[in-house]
Amino acid sequence: METKLKMVKSGSIIEFFNYKNGWLNYGSRPKNINKKYYPKKSLSASSIRYQKQLKLQRLINSNAYISKASPKLLTLTYKQNQTNLQLSKSDFNDFLQRLNYQTNSQLKYIAVPEFQKRGAVHFHTILLNVPYLPQDKIYSCWGKGFIKINRIDRINNVGVYMSKYLSKSPSSFNKKSYLSSQGLNFPIIDYNESSNRVIYNAIPSRCCIARGSYKTEFQGLVESSVFKLPLFDKGIKI
Repeated sequence: METKLKMVKSGSIIEFFNYKNGWLNYGSRPKNINKKYYPKKSLSASSIRYQKQLKLQRLINSNAYISKASPKLLTLTYKQNQTNLQLSKSDFNDFLQRLNYQTNSQLKYIAVPEFQKRGAVHFHTILLNVPYLPQDKIYSCWGKGFIKINRIDRINNVGVYMSKYLSKSPSSFNKKSYLSSQGLNFPIIDYNESSNRVIYNAIPSRCCIARGSYKTEFQGLVESSVFKLPLFDKGIKI
């Protein structure tokens, strides 16, 4: 079965991919078709990193506005030169437990650990449903160094913003590169060309934040468009 217009909906971010030669055999495909059209290849380090970035972008955007509380960007930095990633993850989990206790809630989050130039770990975190809490309270919950808090209101695509922090180290390519809470929403991928076309035509052009094109070995030319819907816009229904 073929389609020419695929849609990926990640919260208020909607991507459309127009396959000029059609999207080949999506869904349940015989194994011999997989091998024929999609022979197994070893991916380059840059390709693996791109795929991880894209997965993280869509996960973040699918959850950026899951509650009335405005999401917050939180950076956690060590005062000491903590270079052990496993110990840092343990510190991060302890921080979350204290923060859950302070807010009397079960916080939803996505966090990306990154190494600073000095070698120390720090965490770029998006808190998805955190209620108001004074900065000094969050500082005391961390207790390992410094914190920085920002709102995401003026960031066009918070998923792209966060994914740039993924580790560039080749040793991390086969490992999960981020931490996340349970019960998060996942992006919706839709191959129904007719309904996707209706949605595409219904979205105002002013909502477009990116356009591009690329070529693939089997599908040929693919045109992409990315839209950001106004939050809580009742005039656009998806």
